[in-house]
Order: sequence, then C-alpha cells, then structure tokens
Amino acid sequence: MIGQQFVRFNVKERFILPLFVLNWLNASVICGDLFFHKFDRHVAGNGFHRILTTNIHDMSDSGRWEHSFVSMETIPSGVFIDVDQLNKDTAILSEKPFDVEKPEFKSEEQLIFVYFSSQKNNHHSYNANFAVPIHLRYHMPLLSESSTSVILPAPTVLVKLNGKGGKVTAPCDVKNISQCHWEELRFPSSQEMSAIIMTLPVGNASMKFIVSLVTLMWTLTGCVILCYKIVKYREMDQQHAA
Repeated sequence: MIGQQFVRFNVKERFILPLFVLNWLNASVICGDLFFHKFDRHVAGNGFHRILTTNIHDMSDSGRWEHSFVSMETIPSGVFIDVDQLNKDTAILSEKPFDVEKPEFKSEEQLIFVYFSSQKNNHHSYNANFAVPIHLRYHMPLLSESSTSVILPAPTVLVKLNGKGGKVTAPCDVKNISQCHWEELRFPSSQEMSAIIMTLPVGNASMKFIVSLVTLMWTLTGCVILCYKIVKYREMDQQHAA
C-alpha cells in the first residue's frame, strides 16, 4: 500500500519529493498492490502479415492479484486473426469466428479477449507478454492514393484479482463459462497506450480500365488456345481410330 500513500502524499500535501521518488512515480503504474515499471506495445513487419506484441515488465505485488491477464482488443475491419497460428501460451475469445476470406469493405470490427499470464523475473518482479499474428485484409482500390492506413485502437488490459473487489467483470477464460473480477491497469501519461497505425498498399482505381482490358485479352487468348488444343486432339483421336 506504500504506492497509494505516495500518490496521496504528492497530490494533497504538495511537498517536494526527492528526485528518485518522482522518477519512480513517473515510471510506475499503480493497481491496488500491483506496480508497473515498463510497458511497450508494437507491431512488427511491413507487409500484410505482421506480429502484434505487448510486453509488461518488472511487476511486483503483495499477493492480491493472480498471474492472469486479459487484453480487450478491438480488431478493426481491416484486420483479422488466424487462431490456428496462436502459440500455446496465448488464448483468444472472440464474439464470432474471423472470416479470413472477406475484404475490408465487407468486414466489421469485433471485440476479442486475449488471455495471457505472467512469468517470474526474479524474487520480486514478474513479466507478462503475448504475441499475436495479425493479417491485413484486402482494401478497395483508391483513385489518388497508392496506400491506406489501418488503425488498431489501444486495448484495455485487465488483471485478475484474488477474490472480489474488481471494478470490471469479464469471462474468466476462453471457455466463457463463468465471470471473474478484474481490475483495469492504468498507465502514467508517459506510457499511455496509444493506437497503432499500420500502412499497406492498395490498388490504383485509375488503372481499372487498362487492367480490365488486359485481363479480358489474356482470358480470350487462353480460351482460344484451349479450344485449339481440344479440336487438335480430337482430330488426332479420330485419325488413330480410323
């Protein structure tokens, strides 16, 4: 509870704290008896197939929370997740299965719960992280742009509490059988989670006529060659039969 006393002391008394204490407050996140010291979230890769990684470092607690976390992610219409690619340490509960074949303009955003756990770093701290493969959907061609952006909103990260008292009720696990008490993790202004913007190439709609014409020509050429081959082999069969 010492972290909570520091916060109240700094806000109400307005005393000047030692520089190392101020730096500690700026680098930590307080959630009951849970303290954060570092958080990062990023997407690796530049193509249509990327990896979303979330890391929480150097957590300490006094036994009030369990070592279970859930990240509530809003997946935009331009992104899908193939659950068959998940590793054994990460589980996802989604509103409905992802249709991996649909383009962006025929898809909708959906909420998912990413469940992950923490690992002991040393005698006093823990780390928690997960990595999820994400895939960008095909987008509608644009007239004046060669690329477009997909925005992945910042998630809400929850930690499961021992017993009751959490302000958030969410499914205990991917089985979605029972509800548990969770507490939302909050971050200092220096480490607030922000949306991730991903850029991907799109087709040029101004080339639609040329592309359609070339496609039609190659299709007709293929049909002509196929018909020629069929007729030729039929004549050869008739000659052999005679």
